[in-house]
Amino acid sequence: MDKLTSHVFVESGYRGCTVGAIVTPIGVVCVDTPLLPAEARHWRGRLAELSSQPIVYTIFTDGHRDRVLGQQWLGGMVVAHEAAWEKLRSYGDAMRQQAVEFLAHHGAPEAAEELARHLQLGLPQLTVSNGGALTLHLGKPRIVVRPVGGATPGSVWVELPDQGVVFAGDVVTQRTHPFMSEANTARWLERLAELRAATYFAAKIVPGRGGGYKRADTQKVVNYLTDMRARVRQIMIERRGKFDAAELLPVFLDRFPVPNDEHERVQRRIRTGLERVYEELKSEKRRRKR
Repeated sequence: MDKLTSHVFVESGYRGCTVGAIVTPIGVVCVDTPLLPAEARHWRGRLAELSSQPIVYTIFTDGHRDRVLGQQWLGGMVVAHEAAWEKLRSYGDAMRQQAVEFLAHHGAPEAAEELARHLQLGLPQLTVSNGGALTLHLGKPRIVVRPVGGATPGSVWVELPDQGVVFAGDVVTQRTHPFMSEANTARWLERLAELRAATYFAAKIVPGRGGGYKRADTQKVVNYLTDMRARVRQIMIERRGKFDAAELLPVFLDRFPVPNDEHERVQRRIRTGLERVYEELKSEKRRRKR
């Protein structure tokens, strides 16, 4: 666990996403949750060592299942974007089965069995929507939940202005290929530019996956998205709109580490991202013609 300030703590060692905790006078605010039940309970135990106060809020920086499945073992009122609430509300037995099958086939059979028997998905009780923000006044530090989009329609940042810290969710990832199935890459790059600007308040940027908290750590994601847009656009020009994602897979596969047992899954993730960018660029072209 990394201590970023006297109030802010981060753990990037759990499976799935990077999680955080903000210690306030009236309780702990969690930012995202560990995927595995045993790790969620372990995180709760670590937080009990930091504060005798309960977990009062859990904030989801988006609706990806590996951010939300551990909430039942942490507790607290759930805060998220309205779009994430809609996504979570749509989850049902199919999502449960997908999570169980994934964990069963990727080295976590005990977690798969526990989720199959006991999963209770915590729906957000407080939501924010585009154009607005939610401020939690819990004493120091002040916590602002701000909709940002980009990585997903339901992406939010958890900003701590008086701590110089922002939890950026999947707008910033380290050591893993970005999840792009719901992305708006033009907006994503705008958000990254905001984070990287000298005028932005946060000196420490917590990624949604992986560790490292410096502005410079965002450069790989900037390069990845910029290069993907440029290469897809060039193929569209050369082939008069035709596009095959498989052609660019080798270009991006080595940009981030790929675990030995996830090669096929990562290739699908990259292909999905390429196809998403293709559709996005087609839409941009249509709008320019109007």
